[in-house]
This record gives sequence, C-alpha cells and structure tokens, in this order.
Amino acid sequence: MKITYSHRPLMKIYMVNVDFEVYHDDCKQYEQLLHKVISRRSPKDALVYCYKKIESGFAAKLTYEEAVKLKGEKGIFEVVEQKIYLIDDMELNG
Repeated sequence: MKITYSHRPLMKIYMVNVDFEVYHDDCKQYEQLLHKVISRRSPKDALVYCYKKIESGFAAKLTYEEAVKLKGEKGIFEVVEQKIYLIDDMELNG
C-alpha cells in the first residue's frame, strides 16, 4: 500500500464581517478583496456565501495565514473561524 501526503494547506471556513460603507454588500468587491490575500486558487472558488440581509460580509474558505492577512485589510471588522458541530445520532435517539 502506498501512502501519499497532500501538500495543500488546511482550509477552514471563516466568517468575514465588513464595513457596509466600504463594500456595499457587493460580492464582486469581496472577490477582489480575496484576490489580494489568497494564492494559487480562484477568489470565486474561495467565496462560500455573501451575506446581505442580517450582516454585511461573507464566508470564505481560507488558510489561517490568509485569514490573518484579511484582518489587516481596510473595512474588515472581524474574521472569525466558523465552528461546525455534529450531533451524534445516538444522542438524538437515546
């Protein structure tokens, strides 16, 4: 059996809260912003979701290093790693 290792950095989903006055809930502007901080992949592929109703911002697949870079960009309030919780079927079915 052959074992291969991936050299891809670990990606996580980050919620990015932005200043509405700077980005106007424009997904194209979010892609341009991501273009500044990500490498070797498309900003369109990194963008997971654009928030327009409750908050101004977006969710994106980023490495830790990319998330740190994004925090330093103009109009960024916060970049928060999203936690995913799985409910065990045994807990539900008792």
